[in-house]
Amino acid sequence: MYEEAAAWVTQLEGRAPAADERARFDDWIGRSPTHASAYEEALRTWRDLAAMRESEQYRSLLGQPTLRERIVSGLRAPRWFAVAVGTAAVAAIVWLGISLDALPFLHRPTQVATQVAEVRETTLPDGTRVVLGAQSQLSFEVTQRVRRAAVVGGDAYFAVTHDAARPFTVTIDDVQVRVVGTQFEIRRRSGEVSVAVAEGTVDVSSTTATAAPVRLHRGEALTAGDNAPLAVRAIEPTDIAAWRSGRLVYDNAELRDVVADANRYARSRIVIADAQLESLRVTTSFRTSQVEGMIETLQAALPLVAERQAGGDVVLRARP
Repeated sequence: MYEEAAAWVTQLEGRAPAADERARFDDWIGRSPTHASAYEEALRTWRDLAAMRESEQYRSLLGQPTLRERIVSGLRAPRWFAVAVGTAAVAAIVWLGISLDALPFLHRPTQVATQVAEVRETTLPDGTRVVLGAQSQLSFEVTQRVRRAAVVGGDAYFAVTHDAARPFTVTIDDVQVRVVGTQFEIRRRSGEVSVAVAEGTVDVSSTTATAAPVRLHRGEALTAGDNAPLAVRAIEPTDIAAWRSGRLVYDNAELRDVVADANRYARSRIVIADAQLESLRVTTSFRTSQVEGMIETLQAALPLVAERQAGGDVVLRARP
């Protein structure tokens, strides 16, 4: 597949294809959903060959002149020479595709981010589905040899396509999750990272410690942070990443985390004015579209009052 993708790149790049070429190319693309991603990867590699010339680290790899320059000059040379150079280009692209892990210059993780109240689903090149919660950010890189992602902040739910030869790893802060194929949620709150498994198993470890990974099964979760041990707890699988359907669920959570979530789904900002309120424990559930009702519930259940500001913000203060 990758050899075919590289051949199509050398045949089509830099010129308008003939009608029969376009028809054959479209037919090849339509045969498999993996053909499009293979072609895009080969095309990026082709175009990076010229850019690599500007890197001191890889200048010696290309020699004098660059491979790109030889290809371009070959287009003006006799046909036998152009065919030979094109064949060399195919070999170079295939080699680069196989060796992406050894060339960090070519590592360009894709970035995905969401805004306030936005929930977005993204399908990665390997078929893995990722759902990002509001105000969340993800970067990912999926190649022939590696599958990895990094959650910069917020919430992410992964439905990982099974591939025993390429385990999928997700990092957030100094926490790493390693899976083969499963469904799980990862989120960060107040300096802590939580992992919860909806299907299958995952291995959770620290990138800064030597302790053995902790294996989580369906209906299990853990929270890592403040050098605390990774204690496994039970969780209702249907409550995992309930925000995907517009529902936020809390079981003995701190008020600051509940408010932080509400601020990611509401246009009006909620501010906790008194520090002693932040650690109050809350067990509740509400729709992301019903933050106003949540504020009223908190005011009735906790020793606090909600003051509405002229600009629309809500300030929570300790009840006198």
